[in-house]
Parts: sequence; structure tokens; C-alpha cells
Amino acid sequence: MKAHPADRTEGSIIAKLGEIRTILWSNSALFNQNNGELMMAIAVGHDITERKLAEKALQDSEEKLRAMFESAPDGIAIGDSELNIFQANMAIANIFGLSEADEMIGRNVSEFVAPDALDHLSKTAKKLFETGMLSNIEIMSLKADGTEFPLGISATTIKDVRGEIAGFAAIAKDCTERKAAEVRDKARLQLLKGLRIAKDIDECLELSCKAIFEARLFKRSVLTLHNDKKEITNLGQVGLEPEIIERARNSPAPDEQLSLQLTQDRFRISHSYFIPAESGLLSPDLGRKIEQKENGGQRKNAWQNGDELFIPIVGNGGKYEGWLSVDTPFNGKRPSVETIIALEEVVDIATKRVHEIQSLEKLTRERQILSEINVALNESEERYRGLVETARDVIFTVTQDGIIDSINPAFEQATGWAIDDWLGKRFDSIVYPDDLSKAIEMLKVVFTGQTPPLYELRIKKRNGEYVVGEFLSTPQYRSGKLTKSLGIARDITERKKAEEALEYRLAFESLITGISTSFITLSSDEIKRGIDEAIEKIGEFAGVDKAFVFSISEDYFSLSGTHLWMVPELNQQIALMNNIPISEFSWAIGKLMNFDSVYIPKLNDLPPEAMPEKKILESLYIKSIIIAPMIYGRNLIGGLGFAHLREEKSWDEGIISLLRIIGEIFANAIQRQRTEKELEKINLEKYHQERQIAGGFAHEIRNALFPTRGALSLMREIIAERFENDSLMQYYRKAADDSVTRAIDITALISHYTKLDTDKQPGIVSLNDILREIINANRLRINSQKVHVDVQCPENIKVESNHRQLFIAFNNLLLNSLDALADRSFPFISIKGIRDNGYMIVKLEDNGIGIPKESLGRIFEAFYTTKPDKGTGLGLAMLKRIIDMYDGNVSVWSKPEIGTKFEIKLKLADYGSEDGGKNQI
Repeated sequence: MKAHPADRTEGSIIAKLGEIRTILWSNSALFNQNNGELMMAIAVGHDITERKLAEKALQDSEEKLRAMFESAPDGIAIGDSELNIFQANMAIANIFGLSEADEMIGRNVSEFVAPDALDHLSKTAKKLFETGMLSNIEIMSLKADGTEFPLGISATTIKDVRGEIAGFAAIAKDCTERKAAEVRDKARLQLLKGLRIAKDIDECLELSCKAIFEARLFKRSVLTLHNDKKEITNLGQVGLEPEIIERARNSPAPDEQLSLQLTQDRFRISHSYFIPAESGLLSPDLGRKIEQKENGGQRKNAWQNGDELFIPIVGNGGKYEGWLSVDTPFNGKRPSVETIIALEEVVDIATKRVHEIQSLEKLTRERQILSEINVALNESEERYRGLVETARDVIFTVTQDGIIDSINPAFEQATGWAIDDWLGKRFDSIVYPDDLSKAIEMLKVVFTGQTPPLYELRIKKRNGEYVVGEFLSTPQYRSGKLTKSLGIARDITERKKAEEALEYRLAFESLITGISTSFITLSSDEIKRGIDEAIEKIGEFAGVDKAFVFSISEDYFSLSGTHLWMVPELNQQIALMNNIPISEFSWAIGKLMNFDSVYIPKLNDLPPEAMPEKKILESLYIKSIIIAPMIYGRNLIGGLGFAHLREEKSWDEGIISLLRIIGEIFANAIQRQRTEKELEKINLEKYHQERQIAGGFAHEIRNALFPTRGALSLMREIIAERFENDSLMQYYRKAADDSVTRAIDITALISHYTKLDTDKQPGIVSLNDILREIINANRLRINSQKVHVDVQCPENIKVESNHRQLFIAFNNLLLNSLDALADRSFPFISIKGIRDNGYMIVKLEDNGIGIPKESLGRIFEAFYTTKPDKGTGLGLAMLKRIIDMYDGNVSVWSKPEIGTKFEIKLKLADYGSEDGGKNQI
């Protein structure tokens, strides 16, 4: 028996139509059993062309996906449900400052997150695995060198074959530059605004250096312009000491040899030059080095003392007209390409304005030259033609009847029109209709022989749009006769747009500042009105159709509308929505809870998961909407929204940021209102407790005093019989009787403590009598403690009060001082009275132990005492109630171990009569 041929083989055949097909052959052979010869061969072929193509396509697809993963510009990481990374591309390794993607494999995501953001990571991961997707989440992360930076993340969950969550896939971007760009854009707008009104070149240079500082690029900078003799003609700076400024102003610009060294290609980045300290090119004897106060440290790519960065000011023909030199970066690093480009942008903006100022100066000189040219036109015609033909600005002449007599080639570049399209025609049709009267008026002024000030006109371009031009017109003479108006025009369209955008933003900021200021003084009851007025002002300013505020319930189950404003012309009566389940707005609320704004310029751009929101917005006829989150602390308490019903509307990021600020103002006000209502409730409960406690005190003390009063009454009779002539015994008897009487009075006053505001018994009281009484009543204790009491008060002082109540008030104050003077060396109490514009100021001062700083703000609270073993906590509270009740006030100053000073202000009953005499009591 011979061996069978291979039973399964692949081969290719050419089909009938010429295509090549792949066949899988199954072969078998039949042999003669007697002689072993082949009798028959059987082959069965299966066409596997499609299967082979599918296998190859799958292999190619896997290779493409792997290539896309590795070469993706954004960082990509894939991990399990425990946030352990098992796949990462090189882009995300670069973001974290790692040299290999494998350095991330096997590590947990938490290792790459800043410590303060770990809780945020935990909440974000939980939300991802609950919702399946997160977009544009920002979290503070850590680079390999320990630097913290903002990282933007979008992530989705990965499911296994059973449909269960097995892990995640995330795309990450470094947001550092975006954050920095926001600061730089603001500084750029401020620079544009400042340059617009800058009057001279030095001011332009100074504003540019300030913009570099405000953009948080570099802390110190100097910008200079030079003449052909290498002398500094203009200088602006930020952060330099006077002696350094003087040195820089007197230093020459780099000579030709040094310029060649500094501008080597190896030092060039973009259009600028960075010379590291280790190059050794800038030695101290050059007189140009600015000593740096801060060093970048030992970090990779850190700025070193002696590093220099020069940004040239490039004039016509590529000639260097000056330099920007910067020092001490805010981030402590050597400059990146993005930083240098930002600096070059500042220089370019400043250069443009400098050239404008130079051009105006040049135009003034040229106008004088042109007047002289008219006198000798034949001799200087070539020079004049060359000047006009090569000028960047549009130069033209117009006859008295408005015919355009000549135009230079710059007209074609500015408007798109050919010169022949308007040469010999009236200018009426090319000027914007609303500006035509101004153009005609300026032409009339010129033909009176005057030169009008700079003016602006809008000129129609060939494509139908309008360009804004700044015009300077002067009379043109020939042979002493005024023949034409010579005009010079410059395209300022972009500048006007930037100015209008800046003015709009500044006006918006001013409006927000005014709203913020007004909310500071609003009481709780006025906050609702304040929010209503605020959203109306902002809605009218922003030109929206509808503005609204909604709040979210504390359990995050529902939301309710609280404020609504609409433009009157829409005349729609729409009620506020209340207790709407949050589940109907899950997509929008999800963004707000991540502290993102909901920005929908077009409803058709909404993602599929936002279809419920789209239906609701369409039912409300809303075409564009933006909602800013209202955040208090780290909690979302509601939202502030603006909507357009008549047209679609887009907003820039700057305005969206301002709306977030308004939302925070409203959130703070609403939270303050809630807090104050809680405090009112607490204070009311406290007030009722005070009344109960005071009533109990008064009842018990009065019960104890009445038997004492009866005993004293019997003693009075015995003393009267047996000690009639003993003056000392009579004095003690009277002192005891008066003390018990006053104690009973005090209990009565305590019982009425909480209603002293209504227990007002006004009268005219002698202040001197009150002071004498409290000294006499406490004479025994004063003598026993050896306290020196000095009382100086003008005679015949009458104040508006009640004798009994005022005695109790001052007596409590004196007793407090005596308590504070216990065991003090050389104790003294000083009481002085001073008249002051209808009031009597009584100052009581002691050198006692003083009041602790933490207690000073509470000493007038009922039942609060710094003497728990002795005091009741009512003495100073009663003092303040009594003084306030008669339109006076009490203030206190104290320092531990130094002493205490009380100042009581009482209303004079005889204001107008003066008595400068003093009484020593």
C-alpha cells in the first residue's frame, strides 16, 4: 500500500471570470489491494476565499487599532474596576513626565492623583461605574517630579462578555496650558484696552511689560527700542529696581558681534532667543545682566540664575528695532515654546501700536512734506509717487464734488475692489449709509481750508461686508489754490472688534460688581427682590429672552423654579415649575453637579443621552440656553439660566465664566438667607429659655429675702430703743436695710429682665447722685479691699433714664470691677464723666485681671459669666439692656493682667447748658 497524499491542502485557482480563488482541498486515493497500484484519486475542494479575506481584514484591523492607540495625541489608559492600569499609551506617559508607558502598567490611578484630590477621584470613579460615562472631568494630578497640574478626563466603562463592568477606558489631556491661556487672554484684552488710549511709545512699552506680569508669565521684564546708533530711545519695565532701570537705560544695545552670538540658531526658539546660563555668553561685565532674586531649584528644566530670554522687535525689512528681556518666571521653569509665543504676541501687539504712533508722527511730517511738494510738484513728483504707491495705508484724493480722483494700490488689498472700479466715481455708494453724512461734513471742512480731527467711516468691500477705516483728511493745494482733499485711511476693523468685545466684557463685569455690592447690604427679607432685579438687569444687558433661577431640594430629588424674568414683548405667562423630579433632567443635572455649565447653543447638537432635556426645551420654545451652577461650599444648590426663544445664540467662554460668578453670588445670598432664618429660630428659643430661667431666679431670691427683711424690721425697733445715740450702729442698720431693699428691687428687675424693652420708665436722673449712692453702698467692700476710687464728673449733670434702673446698671459695673481687683496690688478704679454733643460719656476703668479675648464678645450675653463660682451672668446683660433702653450705648476694652475700661454713653436731659466744673467725690 502506498501512502495517501496530504488530505488537506490549500491552493489557488483562476476562476472563469479571471479572479483568483483560494480552495481548501480534501484528498483521498484508492489502491489495488493485489498489486498496490493507484486505481482512483478523489479530491473535494471548498472555496475559502471569503474566510481568508475576513481573517486578513481582522488581522489588519487589530494592527491599525494598536497603531492608533500608540500614536494617539491624547493620553489613553485602560484599567480594571479597582482602577489598576493594565494598558497605557506613550502620550499619557508623557503627560505624567514618564519615559515609558510601561512605567504606568500595574499601578493604581490614585498614585497619579494629588493628595487633596483623592476624595474627588473616589467620587468620580463611583459615578463612572454608576453612569457608564464621564465627560470633561477635571482633577488635580501629580507628575513624576511631584508637580501638581490640572488633568482633563473623559472616560467610559468596559464590560465583559456577560455584560458586567470589568474596567474602564480613559482619555486624558493636560489642562495646564488651557488654564494659563485664560489668564493670558484676560491680560491681552487689558493690554489692547490700554494701548488703545496710550499716548506715547514709553506708555505702550510699560503696558506690555505689565501684561506679561498679569498673564503670570514673568515677574520682571524690560522692553526697549533702539536707534541706528545702538542707543536706547524708549523703555518700559515691570519689577525692576530704580538702579537697574537706570543701568538698563544707559546700557547700549548689543553690538554687531554680540548680536551675532546671541542670535545663533542653536539659541533660537520660534522668533526669539533663549541663552542658558551655562553658555557663558552673558558675562557680568557686559552691564546687561539683571540679578535674579528667585531660582527655579534643581527640578528638570528649572530656570537658572543667569538665564536670558530675548524677544526681538522686528521692523520693516527684518531689522531689529528693540528687545524684550524677561526674568524670573512664575512657574520657575525655563520657557516653553508656548510661553515664548505668548511673549511674542505681546511684543507684536505693542509693536503694532508703536508703529501706529510712529506712523501718525510720520504722517504729520509727511503732510508737511506734501504741502511743500505741492509748491515744487514738478521736482518731487517721483518721490511722492513712490511714497504713495508703497504705503501700507490707503491714500486717495477727492474733488470738491465728491469724485474719487486717485487711489493707491493699498485700496485693493483693504477692500477687494480694483482701483478702476471707483476711480472717477462719486464716493457716496462705497460709504456705509449711516456714515455718509459724516463723510460729506468732513469733506466740507477740508474745502474750507481746515484739517478735521481723525474720524471713522465704514467702507463697503467687494464681498458686501464693511471694513472700518480711520481717516485723516487734509487740504491739497496746487499753485496756491485748494483743489482736492488728500486722505489717508487705515483699516481698524479688527481693533474695533477687539475694543467692542472688551467694552462689552468690562460693562458686564461692572454690572456684576454692582450686583455683588448691592447683595452685601441686602437683608434676608430683601434677597428675593434683589435676585429678581438682578436677573432682569442681566437679562436686559445680555439681550436674552428669558432668565430664571431654580433651587434643588436638600435630598437632590427635585428642583423648583424660584425666580423668572422674560422680555415684555414676548408677553408669555409661564408659571414657575415646582417639585420637578431631577430624573427628568439627568444629563443637565449631572453636568451641574460636576460644577460644569450647561451650554446649548443649538438643540440639535445635544447628545443622545440628553433627549429628555431636548423635548422639554422644545416644548418651552427654547432655541439656545445656558445654565450656570449655583454652588455653596462644594454643594450644588441650584442653577441660573438664560434662554433665547426667538433665535439661536452663542456665548464665549469669558461671558460663561462671568455667569458662573453671578450664580455664586446668588448661591451665597440664598444660603445666607437660610442661615439667618435658622439663627432667628435659635435666638427665639434662647429668648424663651432666658425668661424661664430669670423668673425662677427672681422667685427663689425673693423668697429668701423677705424673712431677712422682717428680721431687719424687728432689729430696727431694738436699735432705735437701745442705741438711739450710737451713730455707727445707726449707719450699719441703715446700710443693711438699704441693701436688702435694693436686693429685692434687683429680683424684681431680674423677673422683668426679658421685657426691659417695654418696661421703660423715663425720667431725669442726677448722674452725681447715682455715683455717690453706688460708692456709699459699697464703701465697706471698697475699704476692705483697699481700693482707691477716683471719681471726676461735672456737677449738675442730668441724664435721661430711671433712677432705680440706672443705679442697678452702674452698681453691677462697679461690683464687676471690685471682683476683678481681688488680690491685686495697688487696686484702683477711675470714673470720669465728659460731655459730648448732647451726651454724657462715663468712663469706668480698673487695673484688674482683665477679660480674656475669647470672652470679650460675649460678656453682654444673658447668663454668660467669666466667674462661674460667683456670678449669675445677668449683671452686664442688665447693664446693656438698661443703657440701650434709654438711647445710650456701652463699649468695652480689656487686656488680661492690664485692666478693663467700660465707656457708657448717656443722653443728656439738659443739653445746651454748660458746666465745666468738676466734682471730686
